[in-house]
Amino acid sequence: MISLVIFDLDDTLYPEKAYFSAAFDRFEQCYGYQSGCLNQAFGRIDRKLSRDILKDTLLKADIYSQQNHDKLFECYRSVDVKLELPLETLHVLERLKRSGCSVALLTNGVVVVQQNKVNCLGIERWCDAVFYARNNALGIEKPDPRCFTQVLNHFGVPAEEAIMIGDSAENDYFGAKRAGLKALLLGGEGVGSIQTLSQALPHILDTHDEKN
Repeated sequence: MISLVIFDLDDTLYPEKAYFSAAFDRFEQCYGYQSGCLNQAFGRIDRKLSRDILKDTLLKADIYSQQNHDKLFECYRSVDVKLELPLETLHVLERLKRSGCSVALLTNGVVVVQQNKVNCLGIERWCDAVFYARNNALGIEKPDPRCFTQVLNHFGVPAEEAIMIGDSAENDYFGAKRAGLKALLLGGEGVGSIQTLSQALPHILDTHDEKN
């Protein structure tokens, strides 16, 4: 039986591109750059290989400088925009709430940035707890199993009653597995993979509950 569902945030519960776009728009408006130039540049980088997405986007747009990087990071850190959760995400979260499952969010990244994303999405109302991995005393992030153990300990739930859902094979799927949790990989291939969040529900809710 699953009593705790842990979600990743970016590109799991919402498309992170929406947040980047808001930050890019703010930067262009504040500093007089052509509207859309950063979004176009963003589309030409490989986010999975990038170690600094903001820097690589500025480089692709041919407007990189350390000063611009600092300004863009400030926009990325603090942009005030209302982001909507996709309807499918809302459906899944509502279904889990009705089932009585506890719902947690576990996210990597710069804490102040991730907190701003959570605020922009208004997602805390759907979660029983939000965990920012870098907030822990050890400064560790997913896929370190201790990140998942921290969440389990908070809820007092054994690993076998928890499931992690995320879009990163290493950080979310294998990290959770190494901590003893069940896991689903959003957008992956093979065993343990799902293509939409709704496909997670049969893995979480028992047959009787699904009929209700």
